[in-house]
Amino acid sequence: MSGLLRTFRTLLVITVIGVAGWSFAMWRSLESNLVALEAALEEQVAIDGIVGDVLLALAHASDARATAARRAALRTETALPPSPRRDAFLERLGELVKDDSGADEVARNLAALNGEVRRRVHAIQFDVNQSVRRLHELVLANLVLAMILLVAVWRQVRTQEQLEIVEDRARRDTLTRGLNRRGIFEKAKEEWSRNKRYGQHMGLLVVDLDHFKSVNDRLGHGVGDQVLSQSVARMRAHLRPYDAVGRYGGDEFLVVLPDCGIEECREVARRLREAIRQPMSLGIHRHTQTVSIGGAVEAGDPSLRALLERADKALYAAKAEGRDCFVIADPPADPPLAPGLDA
Repeated sequence: MSGLLRTFRTLLVITVIGVAGWSFAMWRSLESNLVALEAALEEQVAIDGIVGDVLLALAHASDARATAARRAALRTETALPPSPRRDAFLERLGELVKDDSGADEVARNLAALNGEVRRRVHAIQFDVNQSVRRLHELVLANLVLAMILLVAVWRQVRTQEQLEIVEDRARRDTLTRGLNRRGIFEKAKEEWSRNKRYGQHMGLLVVDLDHFKSVNDRLGHGVGDQVLSQSVARMRAHLRPYDAVGRYGGDEFLVVLPDCGIEECREVARRLREAIRQPMSLGIHRHTQTVSIGGAVEAGDPSLRALLERADKALYAAKAEGRDCFVIADPPADPPLAPGLDA
């Protein structure tokens, strides 16, 4: 599920980047059209004035064409910035006022020339309006897409959280709230692989509550449940943060000790035994619970199962010695050469 979430996030990032790039391109296009429109409007205003001067000269000057030509040239050079368009306009304007046509025909030609400029302005205005409309549509689409993506991400995160909760519950013992058999074995496999990878040793302790059946028979199952819960809590309090304890059976617990030598394993077993055997307050009852502990430290064991079997045998030895004690197994006499991961 985490891989699916990563893929979804990658697609989300790609989509956002694509939309952002498209939006930027649209904005640059609109900006370019606005600049062109501003220039075209200035040009139209200037040309309107030029054409007006020419028509005025044609109507009142004694030497109408010469005066019109001079005014047109002077006004064009001062009103329009140097450009090929200005030069072409000036040349065409000169042709219109120097031919043998009458004033009315020259006026019509000038009006046609001015109309071309206005049509260009209108075309640019249309492009600007289209760009603005597309940009508005894009902004709206982005908002809709953002809301869809936010909802999708929220639902994906919620699904992931719920899945993690379900998976965690599947590894938890409902009574002690610690790891159950599945959870503690997964932890043991994980630490077995890690310790093998880094050349370290791990230890296992099997903790059995002595005569626990008699507790249930004498005090009731409710009190027995409290004994189990308090025993787990006391073990947790005397373990390192990266150690783990889980319910191995009805009244048996498995303790996983990463990066642990045989002397450290003995010390942990001693602390757990002493912690659990302290008197427990169980409502109106006070109860002293003893434990038998068997342990083993990895020393060339071919598999996790083999290490666990040595710890189990050590537990049987502790029970044979009269219980309320711990036994840590000696390393195997002939450790195999090829370790495995079988559980």
